Amino acid sequence: MGRKINKILYTQRKYPGSPAASFSSKPGKAFNVCVEGNIASGKTTFIQHLEKIGDIDFIEEQGKQSNLLEGHVMLGSELLGKIYEDPARWSFTLQNYIQLTMLEQHIRVSQKPVKVLERSINSAQLCFMEMFYRSGKMTDMEYVILSKWFDWIRKAKWFDWIRKAHNLNIGLTVYLRTTPENSYERIKSRNRPEEAKVTLDCLRTVHELHEDWLIRRNAGFPTESHVMVINADQPTEEMVRVFLSILNIINDTIYKS
Repeated sequence: MGRKINKILYTQRKYPGSPAASFSSKPGKAFNVCVEGNIASGKTTFIQHLEKIGDIDFIEEQGKQSNLLEGHVMLGSELLGKIYEDPARWSFTLQNYIQLTMLEQHIRVSQKPVKVLERSINSAQLCFMEMFYRSGKMTDMEYVILSKWFDWIRKAKWFDWIRKAHNLNIGLTVYLRTTPENSYERIKSRNRPEEAKVTLDCLRTVHELHEDWLIRRNAGFPTESHVMVINADQPTEEMVRVFLSILNIINDTIYKS
């Protein structure tokens, strides 16, 4: 990895050794990756390059899918739009559904060597639900209900058994770290209707919650996986070089271990 890339990529290791040595992959079982970050942090761009490895099971964030509520009128982009228009009304609805679908995604067994999740049930709870609650857009009762569901999922014996039986534990968390100001400029530049009312204050809150969870480690929730932190404020051409380096690390781990 070149000197220039080292300036914009670093890792937080739970275990000693090289980044590749901290990963693990069992024959016939998927290596699980979660891609985390603020709104407009570059997750889609990252995953597009990650797919160049080949056999990757990419699971898109549910809120982006057009069939978010199958058989019902409301589509994913419409629900996201409503969240930004009236978060006090829709925050519990969205987070309740995301918690359900994220659980489904986590326990889904992949037949491919790599499964990539765009965000996770952890960031849904520790970053976005917290953002709604701290900003007064979610009531105490709604917050407690979602928190109890999250705690039950984490501690449920059946969930732990499924994760161990099918190797569903997250092997790598990639944190695309951006400044809130840069995320805000990207949102304005890409001009998505459902993001028109995203505020800089919202992005700052979500950023700090990610930092508490993945950098400062003071969110009260242990990060079990290896965490790779990428400075995602860099120009696209530099980020592509970093993405390709990460692909090589994962590729070497899966196919040469």
